[in-house]
Amino acid sequence: MTRTAYFNGKFVPETEVVIPYRDRSFNRGDGCFDMTRTFDGRIFRLAEHVERLYRSLRYLRIDIGLEPKEVVAISEEVVLRNEHLRAAAGDWWLAQRVSRGVDAIGDEGWAHTGPQVIVDCTPLPSRRGRLSSGMASTWWCPRFAAFRRPC
Repeated sequence: MTRTAYFNGKFVPETEVVIPYRDRSFNRGDGCFDMTRTFDGRIFRLAEHVERLYRSLRYLRIDIGLEPKEVVAISEEVVLRNEHLRAAAGDWWLAQRVSRGVDAIGDEGWAHTGPQVIVDCTPLPSRRGRLSSGMASTWWCPRFAAFRRPC
């Protein structure tokens, strides 16, 4: 079953989130993002992360046409719509991604040329899975740094 994401005003299967090749973020890195995670399905410091996203958007002079409280609500809705998948996934990386949009150069007929707004979640990598599969942990702990051992 596929996860649900928010894409330019709609909640859609994440396989339907498609960015045009003329998108300025894809071509020039002209966009920003912020990420947080969940703990047992609860989003960690979402309001603070959205505020940081909006500081970046103001700096880049990108207006996405949404208030911060709307992005908070959209983010919560994305997590809620994917809750039925969390048991298998564990916890989520939750991302808010923004691009300035398509750099239209003529009459290509792009359906959407304004900022692209995506809110999605992906499973966090499992530390337990890495350790049980025989791979060495790469986590660093300052307390044991002198011994060069994982925590």
